[in-house]
Amino acid sequence: MTRRLTQLVPQLPPSREGVGVYAEALGRQLSASGVTSHFLAPRRHFERAVNDRVAPDATDLLTALAELETGVLLLHYVNYGYDARGCPSWLIEALARWRGDSRDRRLLVYFHEIYATGPPWRSSFWLFPRQRSLALRLAQCADAVLTSNELYADILNRWSRTAATVLPMVSGVGEPDHIPRQTTRRRELIVFGGTGLRRRVYSGFVDAVRQTCSALDIERIVDIGEEIGECPNRIGPFSIERLGSVSSLVVSDRLRHARAGFLVYPQALLAKSTVYAAYCAHGVPTVCPTGTGPVQGLISPRPGIHFASNARGISATSLQAIADQALAWYRMHNLEKHTATIAAALASCAS
Repeated sequence: MTRRLTQLVPQLPPSREGVGVYAEALGRQLSASGVTSHFLAPRRHFERAVNDRVAPDATDLLTALAELETGVLLLHYVNYGYDARGCPSWLIEALARWRGDSRDRRLLVYFHEIYATGPPWRSSFWLFPRQRSLALRLAQCADAVLTSNELYADILNRWSRTAATVLPMVSGVGEPDHIPRQTTRRRELIVFGGTGLRRRVYSGFVDAVRQTCSALDIERIVDIGEEIGECPNRIGPFSIERLGSVSSLVVSDRLRHARAGFLVYPQALLAKSTVYAAYCAHGVPTVCPTGTGPVQGLISPRPGIHFASNARGISATSLQAIADQALAWYRMHNLEKHTATIAAALASCAS
């Protein structure tokens, strides 16, 4: 198996961006098996400022790869992470050239995103054909394709030379061994994540939060993440504790002792959410008010992993069952499983 791997990501820590956190955690885990990861990020290694905008090009990336003399590249693909319009043609061009210049080079692509869609009044509607074309070309260029959910895998399997491997995202705030039972947890509802995710909660789902708190006998809401003006001091009779941006250890501790978590996210894509992954890794039942019925697109036969915003009638026993199912589902694809799967792909590339 190759002992040298280059990971290309949009951003790296100290940024709290989930893909970079994941890539760094994967690199640490791979190093335990003797695989050294080198990281490249456009905004750190080869950006060019043009009218105050980041404008890397293919030459920048090819120069950086040549300096590393890498034979295997793992690309974490988030189209908007590499281009403001979600059309990183410079990236696809560089990788096609790099891959084609030598038989010994191998490209692994983890598709965190593929393309965006939207109504005609949004740019994503008009950019969709170009984004799709670039993603298709990238998938056809790759030696191995990975993604977080079945919905993306179905698309990629129509494009790529090999079947896509589905690896739902992992927690970026740890995977504790000891998970407290629901009977010992604080009566807290966690609202965790980036600014966009939490703004969505407070701008459009306040009633769902209040109903959830009442149904689950919650005493306090805990908001975790960068400060946002949309976060109120309370929702109805329920006060909100604002933790702000805190360390992963603090987030993990609060999750381990919380009764439930709240997340506004498309249910079919929950497997790509690092926030949902963090909830599941800590045995936190997730309330997701974007639909009803079982979650689609998760590689688990257990529909009870998730319940929607109508939490009335949920007993302590059933809440514990949901927590147990969430944790069991997560452990099927935890960081150790991710590492083993990618290490196997690396070994296959070297053979």
